[in-house]
Amino acid sequence: MNDGARFALGAALTMAAALGINRFAYTPLLPPMLEVFGLSLADAGDIASANYAGYALGALLAPRALRSSKRHHILAGALAASALSTALGAWAQSYAEWMLVRFVSGVASAYCLVMATALLGQVLSRTGEQGLGNLHFSGVGIGICITAGVAWLHADVAAAWVSLAAVSALMVIVAWRCFQGGLRLEVKDAGMTPGATSPWPRSTWLVITAYGLFGYGYVVSATFLVTIARLQGATGTEYLTWLAVGAAAVPSVWLWQRLAAATTLRSALIAAYIAETIGVITAGYYGSLASLAIAGALLGGTFAAITALGLSYARATVADASAYTAARVVGHMTVAFAIGQWIGPALSGRLAEVSGGFLIPSLVAAGVLAAGTVLLGLCEPLNRSSDRSA
Repeated sequence: MNDGARFALGAALTMAAALGINRFAYTPLLPPMLEVFGLSLADAGDIASANYAGYALGALLAPRALRSSKRHHILAGALAASALSTALGAWAQSYAEWMLVRFVSGVASAYCLVMATALLGQVLSRTGEQGLGNLHFSGVGIGICITAGVAWLHADVAAAWVSLAAVSALMVIVAWRCFQGGLRLEVKDAGMTPGATSPWPRSTWLVITAYGLFGYGYVVSATFLVTIARLQGATGTEYLTWLAVGAAAVPSVWLWQRLAAATTLRSALIAAYIAETIGVITAGYYGSLASLAIAGALLGGTFAAITALGLSYARATVADASAYTAARVVGHMTVAFAIGQWIGPALSGRLAEVSGGFLIPSLVAAGVLAAGTVLLGLCEPLNRSSDRSA
């Protein structure tokens, strides 16, 4: 395996550990957490929102870290912090402790995502393997599958967090080893210093806003899908809904990239938003475990691809192709996404308590996703080469 492919593997393992496990383990472990710690749905939404608030902060700070001469050390620290904050799930018990742990987890996850993605782009540009640039997002699905299996195997919440932390630690260690060869190909400070920049076009801001709306729209299912299944009496089988999410996420980026190559990035994004909206509505009506599994597959089959294609599309709307500008675009996208996620769980948890179920929260989320779809439709067409690059 050459340095570019090895670095891409490290990035995929980073996504699996920092996002698939550290960030998304909360969803399959939430039903027993509600019982063990006496949390309400509103509390659960607040804790999820704390994670996304940390994610927003990390997304704001990470682009600055990329300009630091110590950026490789910062990436190593972010990887370690991701595994450590996963382990802290075995310690937290009270509402306040969970708020703190999930906030720290969010900061670490954002650093890992922004830094690994930006550095991967630099390394692959040196090796000429840009086609590997988005496939690292498939690691998120692998991590989600692992969380579903661990949640099913462990009745004890603390034991589940410990097991996930162990897997996460192993992944980040291997990821760091994978990064070693590729980091020497990264040109120090190449394109990472601010230069003369022109204002971003209207389409860039439309994509960023649409991505923020997606952050709200998808997070209701991403936070409460397994809880919805448990509330409907699917005890013991509710984790199948989350396994469906992970299994669908693994090949999703590759499949949506093929659609983008056959049509355009914008067309593929709009189609993914529509599919995600259908999944959210399906989860809200939760007629059966099968319908929730379908909702999970639609969630997993779109959210990582929307992230990958959305970042590619947003970068393509900006004429400046420097690494610094690419990092700024990724940072703005991630912040918008995090803000949507920050608002979504807290509001949805309260709507669920007031309405007595997740139909109303899901319909609100679907409406937000529909608004994001409209914004994508308002974007100006790109040139054919840019609009087909994913």
